[in-house]
Amino acid sequence: MRIIPKRRAAGVGAAAVALLVACGGAATATPLSAQSTAAPVAARYKTMVVASVHGAPIYAKPSSDAHRFRTYRQGTPVRIQCQTTKTPSGRLWYRLYNSMPTSWVHSGHFASPVHPPKECYP
Repeated sequence: MRIIPKRRAAGVGAAAVALLVACGGAATATPLSAQSTAAPVAARYKTMVVASVHGAPIYAKPSSDAHRFRTYRQGTPVRIQCQTTKTPSGRLWYRLYNSMPTSWVHSGHFASPVHPPKECYP
């Protein structure tokens, strides 16, 4: 199989030369500037809705013994930054996105996500 240059694109480097494959099939190369070089950016947070009828208490640490800040009502959308099971109880906790001070909520107050948030401490 021989590769024969078909033509040179005007003003574009050698990487953008269109090629003709000698075995009968044709292939063309696109200029590097036309290709998408940006990698998909991971979402910084996932929005989840409180499913529990009793609401979702927000804590200072990933423990139900920690200081309770407030409680979100059922149906409230909450931005989740990440998840962890690295707690004394070993249960799954979510860290809230962009909250000061850092706040945590137990995962049991939400429906199970199809695509869970990233790990906080990989």
